[in-house]
Amino acid sequence: MLCAISGEAPQIPVASRKSGNVFERRLIEAYIAENGTDPVTGEELSVDDLVELKSARVVRPRPPTLTSIPSLLSTFQNEWDALALDTYTLKQQLAQTRQELSTALYQHDAAMRVIARVSRERDEARDALSKVQISAGGPTSNGDAMQVDGQGLPEGIAAKVDATQQ
Repeated sequence: MLCAISGEAPQIPVASRKSGNVFERRLIEAYIAENGTDPVTGEELSVDDLVELKSARVVRPRPPTLTSIPSLLSTFQNEWDALALDTYTLKQQLAQTRQELSTALYQHDAAMRVIARVSRERDEARDALSKVQISAGGPTSNGDAMQVDGQGLPEGIAAKVDATQQ
């Protein structure tokens, strides 16, 4: 069995009831204290959700000071565990940041394409509008005459139009 965080054989192995992964007790308790989630799946996890696994334990004597080699090794192991936990957390954050950056870049690229297409359509519409000529009152050249009602405007509205025109 290997710890899902450090990748080493755990001294006190525990398993998560939710994900089934095996962890070193110290590492997973430190991770839960900081984040409150399972480091592999991201689900909420508490210390109560951990099940201790039975294994043959080797009892290590406690060093009185840091002057002996075993006490130094124990200290180095604790530092290594903390470093492994920190590295694992940083890798997860890096992967998440890369995902967010990728999504933002694709959205930006799509927005720029939409802006370019809309600008091109606007320019084409302006160009087409500038080429259109309106012939006032003359017969149309293609023979399609517009049908006009024989009824004129009321005098009040016609006077208002003339006043606005002048």
